[in-house]
Amino acid sequence: MKAKYPVEPFAIAFIMFTATMKEAVLVGIILIAAACIGCVLRSVPVSGGKWTNSVISGLLTVAAVFGSFVYVGISCTVLQMIGIGLLGLFMARYVFLMGGKESADDLVRQGAVVYGTLMLAAYARELLGSGMVFDTVITEGAVISAAYFKPAFGFILAGLGLGLANRILKCGDEDESLWTLAPMTVLYSPFILGGVPEYIGGLVGTAIALIAFMAVRQRLLFSSPLKYMSQVPVHMLTMGFIYMIMSVL
Repeated sequence: MKAKYPVEPFAIAFIMFTATMKEAVLVGIILIAAACIGCVLRSVPVSGGKWTNSVISGLLTVAAVFGSFVYVGISCTVLQMIGIGLLGLFMARYVFLMGGKESADDLVRQGAVVYGTLMLAAYARELLGSGMVFDTVITEGAVISAAYFKPAFGFILAGLGLGLANRILKCGDEDESLWTLAPMTVLYSPFILGGVPEYIGGLVGTAIALIAFMAVRQRLLFSSPLKYMSQVPVHMLTMGFIYMIMSVL
């Protein structure tokens, strides 16, 4: 069975919005609500036909995502603001590509499961990265490291979280992972080449990471990953390990 929840937006949420439980709680709810709104809008008959319905539903879903972030007043960095824009675009794409068979019940049920894995990822990341959860100190010690807030760990959490959700739901993923990986590697370059302008050095790091991923991906095509880890989950894990390797070179 194909996953019916919005895989790409949740993948971005795992990478960019799991630094704190507070962010993850709000972002997860917004994504599920936006998906349900898009599902309901797609079922409303429009005089212009399916194409008009898809465009209107997509635009209204983007408005719902942006409006929700503005309403709850989440404090975001510049990169996270760009991430919110990507969430809106991918939610619009998800609604636009809906086959018409999705139901709000399916979205809520599957969304609740992936939301739970998002909470687990955020709990682990905030606890290991700062020793706190919801701004409350839980522990202190050598295990606490800011390295858990780095993109590499975000990619790994995305792979594990989505894979776990797919395993529980007994579903697989058929989405093209590069739609998500490409903008994420642009925003979070694994390294910045010295001796050149910063933006050029960052693009060089992004290009090398993507080339390395494509090389590994060719190997994955001839392997047999578990169905619930196929496509986006295993590719997220792969990119996470590539980032970890490049960070020590």
